[in-house]
Amino acid sequence: MNRAGRILLAAARALLLSVLAWPLACAVSLTSQVAPTGPTAPAKAADSPVAIFFSAVGPPDRPYVEVGRIRVESTASLDPVLREAEMRARQLGADGIIVDLRYHYQSLPVSFDAAGTPQVPVTPRLNANAIAIRYVPGPYPPANAGAR
Repeated sequence: MNRAGRILLAAARALLLSVLAWPLACAVSLTSQVAPTGPTAPAKAADSPVAIFFSAVGPPDRPYVEVGRIRVESTASLDPVLREAEMRARQLGADGIIVDLRYHYQSLPVSFDAAGTPQVPVTPRLNANAIAIRYVPGPYPPANAGAR
């Protein structure tokens, strides 16, 4: 095979590899960490309900104790992030989570094109910090019982 043929074959291989690698480059990233912070309890079943509260709206009306902190980082949408936080809360034996969401951009590599223009690949990341909670058992009055 002559030199031009080898160059063409190498270019074809590089193109094929880039086409095959494209789905991996666009893959969704999702990681989570858990830190137990309160009383321990057995893990809950995979289908156990987990109440979701958002810190911007307010905490639950029922008394609760914090049992852990959960952090989920992802390039996915909100649903997979919440499912991951729920799954981790079940592992802590929690009844619910109080979620604080933050959008941010992680550190990004900067490259320059032939004209010297900076190129920044923007990858938005959704970070969710959640407090895993367990309700305090017992009867208690409604939150507005004494209000007039």
